[in-house]
Amino acid sequence: MSNEQIKKYYLTSEEIDKFTKNKKVSSKQAIKLSRVNLGIKYVNLNSEEAIVFELDYRIWDKVLAVEYSVNMEFLNNGVLYFLLDDNETIKIDKILEYIPNDYNMNSLIGRYAESLFLATDVATLIKLASAKKIEYRLTTNGLGDSCEGELDYEESLKFKGFYNGVFDPEFLKEELTNHAVEGNKRAEEIEKSIEEDLKKSEVEEKKETQKINPNVSSSSSDEKPKNKLLFFIIPVVLIVGVLIYIIKNNKEDKPIITSEEEATPFEFAKPVKEAKPVKEAKPAEEVTLQKSEIEIKYYEINDPDGYSNLRETPAGNILRRVYLGEKFEVLDEMDRHKKVKFSNGETGYIHVSRIVESNNK
Repeated sequence: MSNEQIKKYYLTSEEIDKFTKNKKVSSKQAIKLSRVNLGIKYVNLNSEEAIVFELDYRIWDKVLAVEYSVNMEFLNNGVLYFLLDDNETIKIDKILEYIPNDYNMNSLIGRYAESLFLATDVATLIKLASAKKIEYRLTTNGLGDSCEGELDYEESLKFKGFYNGVFDPEFLKEELTNHAVEGNKRAEEIEKSIEEDLKKSEVEEKKETQKINPNVSSSSSDEKPKNKLLFFIIPVVLIVGVLIYIIKNNKEDKPIITSEEEATPFEFAKPVKEAKPVKEAKPAEEVTLQKSEIEIKYYEINDPDGYSNLRETPAGNILRRVYLGEKFEVLDEMDRHKKVKFSNGETGYIHVSRIVESNNK
């Protein structure tokens, strides 16, 4: 059970392509390199193993997002160095892909985001997992030493946990198990706390609704008789209204003789009905204002790791990471996962424990 605890805390679910049988495993815990988040991926393509480092640089500031999108590509041509135990230097500069900031999409949500994917081998991961002290330097875009520092104990354990979960379940098993158990316990407590807060908020909303409208009953059993009564009343009212309309029109359509002396039995003057005034159409501005008054609830994630996974289906394949500050709507709930929708139309599922209502509208 201890190895399952380690995998649960440090790894996402394993992905195997059903056609090629290629295997992919991603780290659940992002390693923080100053302003940049580092994710780890193990890829097995046609029996060839590789380690991929995914570097993400994000800014959640509307002003800076616009300014940086014009003249900055922070991660472009990036080179990553590690100094292990003050002795061995590792250089990682094989670029698989660079994804620049998408201005058209990110400017709408006030975000600047770019990613860089660097490839290395399993031997490098073993050295990082075995090191007691790890210093890093990220040189980017020809700007010199852009990002530099030393990993603390918590961050360095993420290399060790990833190596244990993918390659060697006996590697630092006791140390990693203790840390994973505590981490999973904290995560469960956070999830439980979020669920309790949601239940409390639902109870409070019901109380407020009953204060505003005391006639609103929370019991569904009280609503059923009312619904049945309405089911019979509405058709009766409609039928009576139609009958009144028919009787009224028959009275108005009776012929009127203009003159008893001049008129023949067949000469009638039909009454002239007054045309009803046409209602003026509301100006487009008023209609627009009414639409804007519709309040849409937005939500965001609350995760100690700084991000949560967006999945194709509940507990299914991971589409991407959703970071703190990203706003979205909630469409539905299934298997303790919320179906969410982003401003660009993208949809997916996030676990209910990671979703809270956003304070920033």
